[in-house]
Amino acid sequence: MRIEDGRQLAYAWQEKSVLRMIRAHYDASKRVTGGIAAYTALTEKASNTQSDDFEATQGDLARLAGMHRNTISSYLEDFEDLKIMAVERRKIGNANMPSIYRLLPCPLTGQPAQVDEKPVVHNTEESLELDICFEQFWAKYPKKKSKKPALKSFQKINPDDALLSTMLDALETQKLTNDWSKEGGQFIPLPVTWLNQARWEDEVPEQKVHADESEWNPL
Repeated sequence: MRIEDGRQLAYAWQEKSVLRMIRAHYDASKRVTGGIAAYTALTEKASNTQSDDFEATQGDLARLAGMHRNTISSYLEDFEDLKIMAVERRKIGNANMPSIYRLLPCPLTGQPAQVDEKPVVHNTEESLELDICFEQFWAKYPKKKSKKPALKSFQKINPDDALLSTMLDALETQKLTNDWSKEGGQFIPLPVTWLNQARWEDEVPEQKVHADESEWNPL
């Protein structure tokens, strides 16, 4: 907080390298303005609390950024994937509580702003088979966003038949959980996040919805 003429003047805690990274990431998709607005909302909250860790709801951040809640939710997921922000989602029972956000230093500090990594190299036959496997995964995944990053993550994992079967089975099970079905699927992670975090290993909560069982009537 800067002091001037006896007044406390708030400012946004922005890292230039992060701004460059955001511009590079969204340049091709023409979503740069929204990305900068979303990041500015985060840094304004950090500035207000004078800490890189702060409590906020997506509604709070949406109002600061001047955008719809669903829109900023998409940007926040991207920021997590870019590792410029971390979030701790909190609940009490079934009630959502304000999340704890943390601004992270740019992972590319001191390097030219870039997002894409070097592609994973496979031979032609292997690449074709891997692409077919990825399309199986993509067809089943309910949130079809950021396909290119998801493909790169899938190529790094390079699952064999057994692992692919495990991933697809886990995906079908998770699609029935309350977290994935509530509020129009708003809390479904991006495909690249699901892959990078090996979410097929997640334990399924007991409150999983069994659609077939709930519709069964012995009478």
